[in-house]
Amino acid sequence: MSKTEYERFAEKTVTHKGKRVKGALLLAEEHAVLAATEALLAVMILKGVSRSALAEKVGHSKSAVSQLLNGRAGAQHNVSLRTLARYAHALGCQVDISLRRVR
Repeated sequence: MSKTEYERFAEKTVTHKGKRVKGALLLAEEHAVLAATEALLAVMILKGVSRSALAEKVGHSKSAVSQLLNGRAGAQHNVSLRTLARYAHALGCQVDISLRRVR
């Protein structure tokens, strides 16, 4: 059976931010960021909270909230756990983290 594009990329070693890393690591990072932002967006939609309203609740600009929710938070594209917890708390939620074994 031939490999998918995802599987081929996961096996590659690529240069990212000046360092050689496995594609699988980059895919794992992107998966975590996507899962976090999708969870926040789902709660926002469910509760009818706009980006502007969330920005006001957390004390950030609407632009900063949009960047985080679009996966472009900061130059590193990195959402800290503290920031994620702050946003979740503002939405009346708490962050629960689970780790599962990679297949």
